Amino acid sequence: MSFRNTILGGMGSLIRQMIRSPNYVQGVAGWSINRDGSAEFNNAVIRGILNAGTVLAGTISSGTIGSSTLINDRILDSDIVVDDSGGTLLVYAVSGQTTLTLTTAGGGTFTPQAGVTSLKVECWWAGAGGQPGGAPGSYSGFGGAGGPGGEYACEPNYTVTPLVPLNYTIGAKGVKANPGQFGNPGGNTTFDNAVVAHGGSAAIGGLVRPGGTGSTNTLHFNGGANGVPGGAGGGGGGGSAGTSQSGNPGTSSVFGLNPGGAGGAAVPGGAAGGSGGNNGAVGSNGAAPGGGGGGGGDNGQHAAGDGADGQIRITYGGARVLIASIAGNA
Repeated sequence: MSFRNTILGGMGSLIRQMIRSPNYVQGVAGWSINRDGSAEFNNAVIRGILNAGTVLAGTISSGTIGSSTLINDRILDSDIVVDDSGGTLLVYAVSGQTTLTLTTAGGGTFTPQAGVTSLKVECWWAGAGGQPGGAPGSYSGFGGAGGPGGEYACEPNYTVTPLVPLNYTIGAKGVKANPGQFGNPGGNTTFDNAVVAHGGSAAIGGLVRPGGTGSTNTLHFNGGANGVPGGAGGGGGGGSAGTSQSGNPGTSSVFGLNPGGAGGAAVPGGAAGGSGGNNGAVGSNGAAPGGGGGGGGDNGQHAAGDGADGQIRITYGGARVLIASIAGNA
């Protein structure tokens, strides 16, 4: 039916009070588009941007809100803090926070400034290195395995004492294996021995090895598994975990074909794994933080790629301004 039909509209305008589906029951089924500008649908998919003055929702199950990431019942990286302690809902706006990103592998200390009693601490494990083509555990004429990607671990509100130094370690990358050897795992990343992103398994020939896993911190996501050599190309390295989801696995090379497998694609807050080398070519290094190195191609034990170093990110301070409050017994 055309919108030029006078039942529906005229001169580009809807002349009836509304148009409705045959099964429309308000609040129950069907849909209605009303002349006053209101509408009701059972479900809707909006592929572009939704602009709305007010959004009322019973449940928001996934996705992002502004610059904030929604994970289950938590909103991460937001400048809004909600406090339900004391029987009252308090909403604060937060601004002026300090973020320190540490990327140099090895140990160090961080000393909270005077007045700082809580930190947001995020750790990424270092990625594992890949294997060269023709390494043990593979087969003659096959490439090498990629290295698994790193785990992510986070404590959003880690209690500290001002001016008391805290030790940390940033995991060093797993370097590519030498010919005839298995891949090298990356090092663990820890903060105050309490926030820990774990290392994954070393690359071993034709075996799929898991990415970093095992954290018990408030938020944690696993690194991506490695790709393995199914043909003359090397397997792709696993991507590191991000701030809201596990890392993507590397892909495997295909029997009878020369290209290496692709590295695991980067997720938000994580990094990509290195690509496996084509037949007769070297594998690529993983991206920082924590991407696994790609396996080397066959035809001469071509070199694999290195994994990437880990990382620690510390966020603290900022001014909190109360912008709303609702009594608990209202």
